[in-house]
Amino acid sequence: KTRIGDFCALLTGNPFDSSQFTESGIRLMRGMNIKRGVLDFSEGNNRYWKNDDGLEKYHLKANDIVISMDGSLVGRSYSMVSEEQLPLLLVQRVTRIRTERANIHYVYHYIASGAFNNYVDIKKTAGAIPHISLKDIANFTIPVPDIQIQDQIALILDRFDTLCNDITTGLPAEIAARTKQYEYY
Repeated sequence: KTRIGDFCALLTGNPFDSSQFTESGIRLMRGMNIKRGVLDFSEGNNRYWKNDDGLEKYHLKANDIVISMDGSLVGRSYSMVSEEQLPLLLVQRVTRIRTERANIHYVYHYIASGAFNNYVDIKKTAGAIPHISLKDIANFTIPVPDIQIQDQIALILDRFDTLCNDITTGLPAEIAARTKQYEYY
């Protein structure tokens, strides 16, 4: 196993001043937007920054993994950014994971496997608001097989995830169609 900090670029966000949030501009990626494998940008959760002057390094990209570092669900609040959700600026107490030295989907699926949750349960602070540090995330170990094996694992798990969760083509769509058919008859 290899420490994730040894083959991934980790970054925590900028400490944006909440008194300067705006009604429009560039949406901020905050911990409250990250929910157990999905990103929640419902209107009540959105905060914006006027522009990105001097903040270029905090721009998120598609396939970046984001992890909330605080809260009762610390270790369980992670997700992957999609192209449709951009542009986003990374906020303090959220970690971004990016790599070109491994298949990012493989890394994501390993984090989602439960191993990360178990690791965080041991490492998190026990205060009123549990949290983990960037160092804790960097020290999380992951098996790193050859890239061809990572690609195969990621492809299978991506397909399985789509089958189980996609509301237009996966099982939820099939269940909805069968329910509608059942109600018709």
